[in-house]
Amino acid sequence: MWILTRYGSLMNEMCTTAGYSRYFFATCCILWLFVISHKLRIGLLAINHNNEPRYLFVSYSAFVCGLAGFATAVIFLIDRNWLGDLTTSQWTPSIGFFQCWFNPNAWSILIYFIGPILVLTIANWIMFALTAIQLIKVQRNVAQFILSSHNSNRNSYLRLVRICVMMGTSWVLDLIPYFYRGNVFWQWFFWLAYYYHLALGVVIFVLFVLKRSTIKLITER
Repeated sequence: MWILTRYGSLMNEMCTTAGYSRYFFATCCILWLFVISHKLRIGLLAINHNNEPRYLFVSYSAFVCGLAGFATAVIFLIDRNWLGDLTTSQWTPSIGFFQCWFNPNAWSILIYFIGPILVLTIANWIMFALTAIQLIKVQRNVAQFILSSHNSNRNSYLRLVRICVMMGTSWVLDLIPYFYRGNVFWQWFFWLAYYYHLALGVVIFVLFVLKRSTIKLITER
């Protein structure tokens, strides 16, 4: 979707379709990170996990896809009613008009994309901070009764790194360069953050799958 929206031709209908599709899937991604943050926040601190609803994943999926679909429908309807009116180009999404994505020089990308994602990312950071503080307190309480080793402390730090990645706190790095568009350093920083998120699946695989316990379990089978 990113390739189509960046290099697609405005004369091609696929350009506009790719723009709305990219918005839908990007919104789904951020909303899923918010759901995961909420679930991790509750799940890591919960004592009893037996009272969870049976169809929780279906409910979360409906929430994410429904809200992302609603947001996509809103920007689509706004464009259908006001697209092409230059007097409203600063606040209309204008997907497929200036380029296959939002006009980067207008307020629309801040209103419909950057702003909502920034709010959700801040919420993820707050949930991560609260979770990390609670886990550190638990670790300290346990350390009073059990002599902790260096490996135990290292595992605690790795656990926080894994939680940080899964809660999507790094997505704020994609948003900062928007406010420093004239700064060359932040533009390079944006690309580094963007390629990191493109490879996020690899990062998650390394952190969650390539663990000693997981590898040992696989080799034993």
